[in-house]
Amino acid sequence: MNRIELREATPGGPIEVIGHGATFDEPYDVAGSFLETIKRGAFKRTLGENPDVVLLVNHTGTPLARTTSGTLILTEDSTGLAFRAELEPSDPDVQAVVPKIRRGDMTECSFAFRASNQEWSEDKTERTIRECSIN
Repeated sequence: MNRIELREATPGGPIEVIGHGATFDEPYDVAGSFLETIKRGAFKRTLGENPDVVLLVNHTGTPLARTTSGTLILTEDSTGLAFRAELEPSDPDVQAVVPKIRRGDMTECSFAFRASNQEWSEDKTERTIRECSIN
């Protein structure tokens, strides 16, 4: 999970949410079951396929932004899977989330994926993701 930030260019205008849905080479504890590490380049192929990805709260609900509409932009940078979302301030779902981000109640995010190239440690306590697809 990774830190997110809000930006408002003009009062009443679109609200930008910026952050990383995943970071490279930082083991993440998956519900106390195992450690998962995402390697650099894991998103290269899937991003090249221009996937239809939606920004959701807790992986469910109505989309707040979407890649196919141009309101969500995903890139792989030196840190990990970076995103920039443009939110509509008049949307009631956005109005419910933005104050929580501003107050610092919501500071992290994650992403949904399917591993297409992965390695497990012999004792299944560590998984390394070398390539994955997102959508």
